[in-house]
Amino acid sequence: MKLHDAYFFNDDRSIVRTIWHDNDSKEIIRDIPAQEDNAQYRKFMVEMNKAGGIDALHERTYEYLKDTQENFENQVVEIAKARGMWSDLVENDSSVLAKVSELIMLDLDQIEDEKLFKFKLKLFEEDIVTNSTDRQLKSELRKAVTFWDVLVAYRKFKK
Repeated sequence: MKLHDAYFFNDDRSIVRTIWHDNDSKEIIRDIPAQEDNAQYRKFMVEMNKAGGIDALHERTYEYLKDTQENFENQVVEIAKARGMWSDLVENDSSVLAKVSELIMLDLDQIEDEKLFKFKLKLFEEDIVTNSTDRQLKSELRKAVTFWDVLVAYRKFKK
């Protein structure tokens, strides 16, 4: 068997989840107590040392936790959207509204081009813009240089 992946599986880092592939590429998952006197753990560490040792195990654990958190957050958003709750959450979130009010008050020299670009891109994905045949309005939205200008241009799509 060949070690494919490994990370600490609990908060106190006393259990290591190991994922092995056998000769047929079948995945085998084993949870091993992280104890020096445990034969399975010692055997695992021999393999882990080939992949960077305990530092690599800690780094992989960090990556695993980050990925798991991101996946969880994405699932929550998808569930909220599927149940029609997403717009309620966003519309009623005072921190979102506060952030929007900050953005529309930024001066040209305070605006990060990438954020403005992403904002415009998101609006171009909205049906009201996508389905519009008004090239002048789309041009105005594309050329807007502040968040306020973007909102003003976007609002014009609703006639």
